[in-house]
Amino acid sequence: MEVPPVHPGPASLELLLLQGEHRSSYIWDGQCLSQTFRARRIDDMWEFIRDRSLHPCIVRRLPDTSFYRIIEIGRLQFDWALITAMIERWRPETHTFHLPVGEATITLEDVEVLFGLPVDGLPPAEETALSGATHLQLTPVRQHLEVMDAEITDDSPPEVIDRHTRLVLLLMFGGVLFPNTSENLVNLRFLHHLERLVDLPGYSWGAAVLGYLYRQMCRASMGTQRDGAGFLPLLQFLWRPYSDALIASLPDNCSRGRAMWSSSVPLICLDIVEHHSTERVLRQFGRPKLVPIPPACLRTHYQRDDHSRVD
Repeated sequence: MEVPPVHPGPASLELLLLQGEHRSSYIWDGQCLSQTFRARRIDDMWEFIRDRSLHPCIVRRLPDTSFYRIIEIGRLQFDWALITAMIERWRPETHTFHLPVGEATITLEDVEVLFGLPVDGLPPAEETALSGATHLQLTPVRQHLEVMDAEITDDSPPEVIDRHTRLVLLLMFGGVLFPNTSENLVNLRFLHHLERLVDLPGYSWGAAVLGYLYRQMCRASMGTQRDGAGFLPLLQFLWRPYSDALIASLPDNCSRGRAMWSSSVPLICLDIVEHHSTERVLRQFGRPKLVPIPPACLRTHYQRDDHSRVD
C-alpha cells in the first residue's frame, strides 16, 4: 500500500504567521538536522560557590532576597538534545509549545513551585536610563567577590554583608537567571533593583525570569540560530499537574502567588515584555480548554531589546 505523503504543517497559516522563518521550516528543508543548541551558560557563581562555601552571614541574608532556593537547588546539568527539541516546538506567535497532544507552556506556577521565585509584585522594569556602558563582564565581579570573601567575618557590619550579597546576586542574574549569549556579561540595569535588598521580595522576579526566557526562546526558534539562553532549567523537567496536596506541602515562598498562576498578564523584565498565554493552556490548570482568540503577534517583537530595536 502506498504511504500518503506527510504534510509538515501547519495546515493553516492564519495563526502561525512566522512559519516561513521558523526553525521547523528549515528542518523540513533538510537544514539543522544534526544541530543542537550550544551551551550559553555562565558558571562564575557556581564556580565561586564550589571553590569556597558562602559565609554563614551571607547564607542567612540570602533567604530574605527570595533567591536562596536557586542556590539550594544548585547547578543543573543541561540536556541539550531535550532543550533543542523543545525550542524547535516553541511558537513565538502564541508563546506555547506546539505538541501532538496540543499546546503547552511554562507558566508562573512552574517558576514559583519549582524555584520559589515570587510571581506577584511590582515588575522589575527599567526605572532610569543609563549613560555609557549598559553591561559588565562577570569575571571581574567574581574576582572582586573573591577578595571580599576573604575579609568577611562573623563581626562584619551589615553594610559589608549587603555589599557581598549584591555581588552574589549580580553573578546569579548574569549567569543563571538572565544569561545572554555573550557568556560573560550582566545587564547593569539590574543594579537599580539591587540597591535596596529589603525591597527585592516585592518584585515579581518569577515573571521577569519567565518573560526573559520567553524572549530568548522566541529568538532561538527562528531561523538557524545555534545559541540558547535564559533560565533553561525550566525547559527540562517532567511536568504533571500539581495536586492540592503537593501545593499544601510546599514552603510558603513556593505558593504565595497562587492567585497569579493562571492569569493572562504581561511578563516584564526591564525593557522586555512578553505575554503569559494561559488562555491557550487551561488544561494545565485542570480546566476545559476553550477556543482562544487569535494572538496579537508583532512579527519582529522577539528582535526588540537594548541591543537592536526594530521600528
